[in-house]
Formats: sequence, structure tokens, C-alpha cells
Amino acid sequence: MTEMTKRMAVFSGSVNPELAEEIAKNLNVNLGNIKHEKFANGEIYARYQESIRGADVFLIQSVCASEGFDVNDALMELLIMADAAKRASARSISAVIALFQYHSSVVFIAQLMGYSWGALAGSFLGPFLWGLYSGRISKASVWCSFAVGVGLTAVNMGLGLLGGTPLIASPINCGALCMLVSLAIVPLVSLVTPAVPFQIKPPTPESAIDREYDRELEQEMLESANCGAAADV
Repeated sequence: MTEMTKRMAVFSGSVNPELAEEIAKNLNVNLGNIKHEKFANGEIYARYQESIRGADVFLIQSVCASEGFDVNDALMELLIMADAAKRASARSISAVIALFQYHSSVVFIAQLMGYSWGALAGSFLGPFLWGLYSGRISKASVWCSFAVGVGLTAVNMGLGLLGGTPLIASPINCGALCMLVSLAIVPLVSLVTPAVPFQIKPPTPESAIDREYDRELEQEMLESANCGAAADV
């Protein structure tokens, strides 16, 4: 190995060597030779089969669980590889960590978004919109909307996590549906349950215009009085 090609040395962990092979191929370098072992007692061993003295070492390791390796083992092997590279006098050590789990049906972030959207549908959207334009909203309608929204999203997410078929394929669409359902539940339940009394009337376009008109009249009267006082002087 010449000094020029020795400056970059790419090595793979045990979890996903195929990924490391693809990366090395795209970089137009050969994947380095390293020996990995995992003993029966769980201990992990790594030894470089070539000299890496003065080289820029790149360690490629996936931390997604795989057959024979959990996340803890993958991280531990990566740390052992880095320690061995330091002891072998590598000039620099860089870790390339793959966090994305391939071929996974778990969309946990999207499910949490769907769950939060369902909660917002029950506790915020429906009561808020109907409270603006209706004088009759009940506490029971708010609780019913909240229960239906959160319940639907929780059941939908639970079916997906347990390996079943969700009621709605997209958890985000499930949350959006809960928002629409809340708009129907709030007024219907409010018809048959005691309403929360409003201390003030809901705002209307007419009242807003009237207040603006009164403010303009007061400003004109004030200006006229100032002009009259100036003329008298």
C-alpha cells in the first residue's frame, strides 16, 4: 500500500458490511481488512489485519439492531474498533454511523404526529372554532371530542405496532380525520348537554365595524375641537 493510498482507510463493522462495501466502491477505495469476533460470553474483539499507522481511518457501522447484534453491541464494537485504531497509531479516526433502519414498517415519528394531531382535534380545534361562532358549547362536548380523537389515533397506532392492519394506513391522515370528526361532535353533543355560559358575546363583523366607525368619529370631533381652539386664539 503506497503512502498516497494509505491516507484513507475504510473499515466495516459486523452489522452491515454490505453498506460499507457500497460506500468503499463509491469512494473508489478497497475496504480494509479487519477481524471481528464475538465470544460466547458476549465479549467483542476487533483486530486490524493491515498497518494503519498515519492513515485517516473511517469506521462504518450501523447501529440498527440486526441478527446477532443489538444496538448496544453495535456501539460497543464501534468503540472497540476506534480504540484499536488509536493504539495502531492512526492519524485520525472518523466514525460513519448509519441510523436509518432499512425495510422497516415502523414510522414512529409519523405515528406520534398522528397521535398529537388527534389530541389537538379533541382538545383544541373543534371547541375553538365552534366557540368563536356559537354561543352554546358544553364541557361534555369537549371531553367527547377529546376521547374520540385520542382513542381513534391510539387504536390505529396500536394496531400498527402489534403487526395488525391499521384502520387508516397513514397516521397523519388519521389525525386529520380526527380533526374533522371533532367539528361534528362538538355541536351535536352540545345540543343535549348543559352549555358553558359566555360572559361576552362572540365577536361579529358588524360590531368590529361599529367600533372602528365610533373611533373615527371621536378622532374627527377631537380634530374639530383643536381647530376651533386654534381659531379663537
